[in-house]
Amino acid sequence: MKNKGLYILLAILVVLVIVLLGIKSKAPEASENETQSSQKSIITLSASAGFYDEPFSLTIEAGDYPVYYTLDGSTPSTENTVYEDPLYISDASTNENIYSARDDVSIFFKTGDYHVPTNTIDKCTVLRAAIFDDQGQMIDQITASYFVGFQDKTGYEGLNYVSIVTDPDNLFDYNTGIYVLGSDFDQAVSEGQDYSTPETRYRFPANYENKGKKWEREVNGQFFSSDGTLLMSQSFGIRIKGQGMRDGLPKGLNLYAREEYGTGKYFETDLLGNGYNVKKMSLNACGIDRSKSKSVMVARLVEEAGLDISVMKYSPYVLFLDGEYWGVYWLTDKFDKLYVQEHYGVDKDNVVIIKQNEVEEGDDEDIELYNDLINFFTEHDMSIDANYEEAKKLVDMESLIDYYATEIYIANCDWPFNNYELWRSRKGSGDGYGDGRWRWMLYDLDALGCMDQWMAESVTLDSVRENDIIFDSLSNNTEFRQEFSDKLRELGDGIFSSDQINPVIDSYVSLMYLPVEKEAVRFARDEYDAAITQGEYMKTFFERRRSFIEDQIEEYLAQ
Repeated sequence: MKNKGLYILLAILVVLVIVLLGIKSKAPEASENETQSSQKSIITLSASAGFYDEPFSLTIEAGDYPVYYTLDGSTPSTENTVYEDPLYISDASTNENIYSARDDVSIFFKTGDYHVPTNTIDKCTVLRAAIFDDQGQMIDQITASYFVGFQDKTGYEGLNYVSIVTDPDNLFDYNTGIYVLGSDFDQAVSEGQDYSTPETRYRFPANYENKGKKWEREVNGQFFSSDGTLLMSQSFGIRIKGQGMRDGLPKGLNLYAREEYGTGKYFETDLLGNGYNVKKMSLNACGIDRSKSKSVMVARLVEEAGLDISVMKYSPYVLFLDGEYWGVYWLTDKFDKLYVQEHYGVDKDNVVIIKQNEVEEGDDEDIELYNDLINFFTEHDMSIDANYEEAKKLVDMESLIDYYATEIYIANCDWPFNNYELWRSRKGSGDGYGDGRWRWMLYDLDALGCMDQWMAESVTLDSVRENDIIFDSLSNNTEFRQEFSDKLRELGDGIFSSDQINPVIDSYVSLMYLPVEKEAVRFARDEYDAAITQGEYMKTFFERRRSFIEDQIEEYLAQ
């Protein structure tokens, strides 16, 4: 009996080992997701990164190694200060403005439209510490951001925090800094290029206008919840985000998790509640949308209404860049092949995404799939029902109708010639989202005019017909016109009706009013009540838009 009991115990242990091995085999990405925060550090701090009501003394330990540290974001070296005595960590906000005092981060300083802040802005203490071997090679490092006394500050209520720390040269170096006018600007001026008018100034050469991996820089990012809880600390890459607003302030940032930064291929924490870890995210500064709400508001309404359009997740953040307050952002995910796989069940290697008429995800030759789509609508008369039935085999008509109706209703004047994105599975495989049909993705609704009161009577429907081959072609079909008209009316009587959208607008204005006011002070803009003003503009837009949409339907779709 004793042996039998032993055998049973051994059998149980074997089963447990098999189960554990099975779990491991099903999760090969666990090692890929390993990050700096999950690795054992030689350096230890007496206080973890985070928020503190009162000043305190910080001690650093690293065995017998001397510790070198910096407090300005720069990468520690053996030429930096050696830690000897505890560091006194207090509210850094009274320190002199350093990076926010720069006037080379936008062309608008050259034209007199921008000014550096005259007051000292809020700051956190950014500590970077490192130890080195006898050959001077770094063997361990740690980064920590300390926010002291922020319980007494305003403009952060309900928002999360992100502290991005990087060597200042990565951002502000004349030749290689990604956030400055830099050598590219001076070279263009020396060659006689003119930036004195809005037309010549647009996309004027500057370091911050550059794109691609060459202009990605390594940073450490520490993400905190609104109550100060550390959510994630991880090294990753950043690039300047966007198109026309790269010359403005604050600039949006794209974030990239990569193994080359000593972490995994994924961000280790699901900060957006997607249910999976992403490889890419963005800090969206919302362009010139001072309500900081247009894109996120429509995305959430579309998602709650169950429209067949891809939308992003959003979470509100304030950014501190190398310790200095840098404005209000929405952290968002990115439309990529992983997004499609997780949301629609299509294998990521079978995903094609087209953005602005170029392959965003997939192979270079996949552009021919998109060209075939355009050619079909160019060459076929959609007033013939047989052709329209063939069109339904190429596109998910519900997704197309939902997408175009939404963009047209909100009068997005920076579309469809910009901010246009769609996807499909490369190889069709029966029913469902892997059927090879095209579907649409909604993003970037921050343009001037979009949902603004003066655009309530914009003839967007006619403008889109003039500028979009697919929509213009489909508008020649009776069935399509009826379904599209019905969708516009459904939106106007539903999620975009004043009864439904006004409380939503009020909720975002309530969240963003003080943060936007604080951002205006930081960037020396005289727009302290911008969120409230923009909110009223949007309410007026939707009050007027419904009746005008009906007029457009009668004029352009009731044929």
